[in-house]
Amino acid sequence: MSDNLIRCLAFNKQVRVILVDNTNLIQARCNPLETPKLTKTALAKTLTIASLISGTLKDTQRISLRVAATDQNYQVLAEADAEGNVRGFVSQPFFNLEPDQVENMTLPEFFGERGGIQVIKDLGRYGKMFTGVTKMPYGNIVDDFSYYFEQSEQTSSVFYLSLLFDEQNHITLSRGLFAQVLPGGSEELMQQLIDAVKLSPLFAPETNLAEIFQHGADSIDQVLAIDLEVLSIEPIQFRCNCSKEVLMPLLSSLTAEDIQWYIERQEDIEVACNMCGEKHYIDPHEVTPGT
Repeated sequence: MSDNLIRCLAFNKQVRVILVDNTNLIQARCNPLETPKLTKTALAKTLTIASLISGTLKDTQRISLRVAATDQNYQVLAEADAEGNVRGFVSQPFFNLEPDQVENMTLPEFFGERGGIQVIKDLGRYGKMFTGVTKMPYGNIVDDFSYYFEQSEQTSSVFYLSLLFDEQNHITLSRGLFAQVLPGGSEELMQQLIDAVKLSPLFAPETNLAEIFQHGADSIDQVLAIDLEVLSIEPIQFRCNCSKEVLMPLLSSLTAEDIQWYIERQEDIEVACNMCGEKHYIDPHEVTPGT
């Protein structure tokens, strides 16, 4: 079953609704990580929010998200573009966490009282870039991004995510919803929408989200009991443009002695992309000191 992003209008065009089923994307990025459940949760939620926000982009626009704990060494990163390409990762200190350190810790406890969110929106061919920063009053990432959009766009906004784990702490389901009131709408409609979603089987594992929306209004009304106008159903996927060539500049700080160390041991230099975690290996003979 493929991952899909669904754009809709609700309540006679008074609320914009974006839904996503990105289970495959999240499983591929999070399940292989040898990290505590808390790390996988933080990354999965941030990637899902980036996935949802991609539904508001057009042309060559991009969005970059950064979620930082009170201890700024702990950061979660995610990016998305208008074509539904999503990538993201966590900073290296997350991999040094021992399970017993955070086993009983919630996300608000981990991110602390001085956690923060940074959002960078690149308007692409329109030639502008906007950066917004807010605190994290909730600390759970999901409500904090709702707070961010309400502060930055002065628009009532809400994110609702469903993330399920099995007994081995592997993610089995990832779905989300992003809704914003449009001119003429009311906040009460937002709460009505969320209440309907919570009562419906829309985010249940056995429900095929894309299939329901492909079958039209009757199928949607049967499951959700709310009038939704479907605008589009598009694929969404993990994609990173990193490569050996792109990451080569990261080795510019290596000295001749550093490079010789690898040559003598006949080892390639390992470089990891900080946006997807993919490891690339570079022959030390290809590296020039200070370049």
